[in-house]
Order: sequence, then C-alpha cells, then structure tokens
Amino acid sequence: MCGITGIASFASNTVDRKTVERMTGSLAHRGPDGSGVWMSSNIGLGHRRLSIIDLSEEAAQPMHSVDGTLHIVFNGEIYNYQELAQEVTDAGCQMRTHSDTEVILHLYAMNGSGAFEKLRGMFAIGLWDSTKEELLLVRDRLGIKPLYYSFDNKSLLFASEIKAIATVRPQLTFDKKSFWRFLRTSTSQGSDTIFTEVKRLGPGTILKFSRNSIDSECYWDLRSHFERPIRKIGNEDKAIAEFQEVLTESVKFHMVADVPVGGFLSGGLDSSTVVGCMRRVAPETDIKTFSIVFPQSPGFNEQDYATAASRHLRTTHRAIEFNSNFLRDIDDLAWSCDEPFGILASYALYSLSKEARKNTKVVMTGDGGDELLAGYQGYLKSTRGYPTPIRTMLNFGGEFLRLVACSAPLLRQELTTAWIKALRKTGTDGFRFSEQSAYSSALDYSLLNDEYVAEAWKTWRRNTGALYFDALSGDTELRRKLYSSLKSRLVDEMLTKVDRMTMAHSLEGRVPLLDHVLVEHTIGLQDNLKLRYIPDTKSEGKYILKRAAEAVIPRALIYREKHGFDIPFHQWLMEGMLSEIKEFLMNGILVREHILDPDRLSRVLAQFQTGSGDHAQLIANLTIFERWFHAYSTRIPGFRLAF
Repeated sequence: MCGITGIASFASNTVDRKTVERMTGSLAHRGPDGSGVWMSSNIGLGHRRLSIIDLSEEAAQPMHSVDGTLHIVFNGEIYNYQELAQEVTDAGCQMRTHSDTEVILHLYAMNGSGAFEKLRGMFAIGLWDSTKEELLLVRDRLGIKPLYYSFDNKSLLFASEIKAIATVRPQLTFDKKSFWRFLRTSTSQGSDTIFTEVKRLGPGTILKFSRNSIDSECYWDLRSHFERPIRKIGNEDKAIAEFQEVLTESVKFHMVADVPVGGFLSGGLDSSTVVGCMRRVAPETDIKTFSIVFPQSPGFNEQDYATAASRHLRTTHRAIEFNSNFLRDIDDLAWSCDEPFGILASYALYSLSKEARKNTKVVMTGDGGDELLAGYQGYLKSTRGYPTPIRTMLNFGGEFLRLVACSAPLLRQELTTAWIKALRKTGTDGFRFSEQSAYSSALDYSLLNDEYVAEAWKTWRRNTGALYFDALSGDTELRRKLYSSLKSRLVDEMLTKVDRMTMAHSLEGRVPLLDHVLVEHTIGLQDNLKLRYIPDTKSEGKYILKRAAEAVIPRALIYREKHGFDIPFHQWLMEGMLSEIKEFLMNGILVREHILDPDRLSRVLAQFQTGSGDHAQLIANLTIFERWFHAYSTRIPGFRLAF
C-alpha cells in the first residue's frame, strides 16, 4: 500500500525532478516507510512506500525491468501474486524479489495490457513503457484504490490524491456541476472532481498516454456481468455452501501479507463475518480487532455487540473511545479527504484508524456488503413514480413556478421550493432511485443564488446513480439498484472513505467482500438469495450472506437490528456547535462568491436551530466544503480556485 505520483510530458524534453519530489512528498502519509523518484527525459515517477509485502529494500519503488525498458509505481496489493510469480517463473523469468510489484512488471512484459486481467487485488498503477514511449495508468476493477490525473498541453500528471497534482498546478477551476451533486450526495461523482482540470480514472480502466494520443479502454466491465444470464440454483443449501466457499477463499487471499493483519469489528453482520472467516482461515493466529465507542452518545454505541463478537472469535480486541472535537479536527479531516467529502462516518473512521495504526499496519473491513447484497432500506422501496402523463403535467407545472419565481422576489424562496417539490415527482425510475439514495433534500437547492438553481437541478437529474440505474432497462428493479450502487455510491462514497481515512494514518484497509471473484459470483445469483424476508427475525436483505455467516458467528449478531456506522453530528449541533459553524458559513467563500444566498442560508440555519427543519447533512456538507477550501488555501502554496 503506497502513494504514487508521476509526470509525463511531450511538450518539452525535460521533466523537473524537484516537481516530482514535491508531488511525492505531499503523499508522505500514504507511505512513511520509504520514498523514491525515478527520472528520464520526459517522464518522472514518484513513490511513497508502506511496506506490507516483501519488506526488503529490493522491493522499493519505482521498480524497473531487467532490460530497463519498463518502469512502474504501484499502490495496492495483489493477493494472488504468489501464484502469478510461479506462472512467470515457469515461463522462464527470474524473480529478483518476493514482491507483487515485480510480478506485474513480468506479466506486462509477457502479456501487455492483458496482464491486468490476471491481477486479483486492489491496485492503482503507473507504468512507463520506454520502448513505446507510452504511459499506462490502471485502476482495479471495483475502484478500491484511487487514481487521479490532469492533462494539459501534451503533459499528464497523475497521483493517488488530488493534492499532489495541486502542488504543481495550484490554479484550478471550481466545477459547479460537481458541487451541485456534492450538495445532494455529499461526494463527487464518477470521473468528475471539484476541479474541472482534474479527473478520476474509472474502475477497471486503462488510460494510455503517448506523444500523439490519450485514450482509455475498459479491461473489466461490471455491466457485462449483470447482463449475463442469472444462474438458476434449485438447491438453496448448495448455493449457500458455494457462496461460503468463495467468501472464505476471498478472506484467505486478503490475509496474504508479511506483517500481521487485523480487522475492524463493530459487531455488525459484515465486519463480524469477515473476522469470522479470518478465524476460520487462521485458527491459531492472534487477530487484533478494533471498534469505536461514543461515551457521550449511547445511541451510537455498538460496543456490546463488538465485545460479543470478539469473545466468540477469540480476538485481541481494543475498544477506542471517541473523544475528539469535531471543529478542532475538521481541517485535518478535510485535508485528508482530499476534496469536499460530507460522509460523516468518515470522522469516526478517521479516529478509529488513527488509534488502530498504533497496533497494526493492515486491517480488514466489512465495506461493500450492503451494495453487493442489498443491505440498505432503499432496496425495499419501489422506484416507480407517477404515470407519464402526470409526470409531464408536473414538469410543466414546475417550470411555470420557476418562471413566476424569477419575477416575484418576495415569494422567490417559497416558489422555488414549490417548483422543486413538483419536479421531484418527474423523471425516470433511475432518477427516483437517486432521490431515495441522496443524503440531503432536493429542497436544499433553494438556498442557492437564483442564477444557479435551475442549473443545479438539471445537473442532478442526470446524476450517475440515475444514469447507471436506467442503463439496465430490461433487468429486475433490484439488480438495477445494485448495479447503480456498485458503480456510483460504492466507489464515490464507501471506498473513498475507507482509502482516505485509513491512509491518512498510514494504515492499509482491505475489503474482502469486494474481491472481484466474489463480486462476479454474487452478481449471478437470483434476487431472492439477496433480498428476502426471514421469518422470526424481522430481517431483510443480504439473505445468503446471513445464512453463510451462521457457520462462523452467533445468530444474535447476524439477525440483530441494522445499525449504521455514523457520528452524533445532529446532537453536536444542538449542543452549541451550530453557533460556531454559522459564523464561518455566513462569511465563507460560497457566500463571498455568490454561490449561496446569505439570507436563505441564514433562514436554513434558523430553521434547524428552532427544530422546524432537519438540515443537519446540508450544514455538514457546507461546513466541510468551507474547511476543505481553507485547508487547501493554507497548505498548498499559490492555491487559487477560480469560480
């Protein structure tokens, strides 16, 4: 697990070494165990190392092929690297190290771009082929590891985090459309970031950059697996046994490391099942597990369940008390998130990772189970809206209200709200699903200045969650929801959260529920093996995982009420934090740049304070944006954001 950076330029003959070193240095938190830079005339590669597999200096990066034609920086872990090492050895290659990085080099020399299809793991790769004068950027199938790039005038910069690019190109442009989506989902979406000049490489994608071209290709496509015929399994016990076998195999692969592997253990189904499989794979290993406790907010505590799971699974468990101050730590948190990221559970994970790192370098997490196996309540709700004639009528009515609002300043807030309420009833089924999945209310757009409200709404109508849902038009509603979630919410929210919060403290987070072999197997299962009511348990969703988990953890942990991983932000606001937040929101960059209407913002804050409107997530998003902007402005020399 590491941080990678690089510059390839055909605009001049020289790439500056100090520039690459500056980019690489900004990612020191991702790799405190070593640093390396390699330069040639028009290419520079940088690497920060967190040593997990092959701890020797021989495995340091950037790494080069024996003949000196291939050069690589790599972030992640290849869990089947030992099997692949045997394959390249059998083909006549001589391994100089015991690292997974060297395996990738040999595979590419043998198979070209086909090498990446053989990798089982999480990875972001920058590979320079000097023979072709071509840079390849590669991201793993599900998007577990991040990779960003910026192209300008025949030069391409890439890095594990945007801040490394911003150290070189500090004058960037605010992407308003990305911000509109952030207000609703608390994240950026798809390939877009908060900067128009910086893009995110998609999961399962290879980007190729050479002197005369820049293009991308997909080496693994999630949609193609959804479009394959569903496997009809008549014997349910057989289906459960097969799933259990694939899951256990995934956990076994994810335990490959030259350092101890621990786990986050909340006592919930997903994390407990993962640790249960770890115990099955390694019955005598001392497994260290970690959970977080909220002493002042008992409603957020799961400690009794975590303790019960730890005792059953015989782990060395540490419960970490959450005693941080949100406003004191928010600048560090926003800086670690790398761009505006309003998923409040991040703060708990940030604190948990900080303490866990004192005891281990690697942890397993249970992330991905909800998106893969229908664990959210939203999967139970129908996305079907009104019949088309009614939707059309509401659409015309909404547009009429918007026109009236533009000419009636005194009623503008009320009319804008009515317009948005009307338009929420229109749109495709995918749009309806995205409305159900959004964290903030669509009505929050009414606090924008008038010139932006319509643009924000139109942008949201074509959000990635809606587009992916509608793309599988002939499939079942559940499968369309799962496809949309795996392509949008999982990548943009869950995996971003895990990567940023763990790596902020040089901790590697592994997600065995998202092993691509397990994902492919699960996609092919019938809907009723994922979403089904289980009598006497009041339980729905993740049916086959629950049945498989019965072999490793107690039923009391499996069939308990679902408890999300979150923080008591609403409580903190009501206990006095809102007054502190109000000051820098009302004087913040969004008001100064006329993105937000100050009167409407003041009204929203007052509504929350009096209990007449629950705008906690909106307040969180705006607060985090303002502190993110402050962190970038003060920590990146010359940073300027053009609005």
